[in-house]
Amino acid sequence: MYSCPNCGASITSNDLFCQTCGLDLTKTQPPQFTKSSDRTNEYRGYIQILGYVEMVFGVLSLIIGVFAAIIAVFIPILMLQGIAADDLGSSTEIIAVFVGVIVFIVALLFLIFGIAQIVYGRRLLQHKSSGRTGTMVIGALHLFDIPFGTAFGAAALYILSRPEAIDLFEG
Repeated sequence: MYSCPNCGASITSNDLFCQTCGLDLTKTQPPQFTKSSDRTNEYRGYIQILGYVEMVFGVLSLIIGVFAAIIAVFIPILMLQGIAADDLGSSTEIIAVFVGVIVFIVALLFLIFGIAQIVYGRRLLQHKSSGRTGTMVIGALHLFDIPFGTAFGAAALYILSRPEAIDLFEG
């Protein structure tokens, strides 16, 4: 497998034109083709950076999850603290518990997401295909996390979908 000298897309030695950019490959001499495996080493560094950044995001998600879980426990207590015992109505207690449960569910989501990020970041560093797949899924979810998550998600999806990166996970 070769890469187009103009755009880097995967091409074969039999192609007359690049399917991506339309470069006339008949005018390009074969020694100018770059083997995809030559650029694979360049992507090792990118993948390593992605793995570490994903693990850092995972640790941050765990910290946020722990704090949210602690807050979820104290929200009902704080909401009901200033209310006299005879003023407590069932609607006030239900709202306090409901808010606490919602915050606790958000905390669990952060904890699960953080654990997944750490696990897939480690697998990415080990060049396991499950790490690539998991990081791409997490990267797609990060696209909605503006601005840093969007940058990470876009970079992860771009780098991990390149043929040079795919070669690292197949071999």
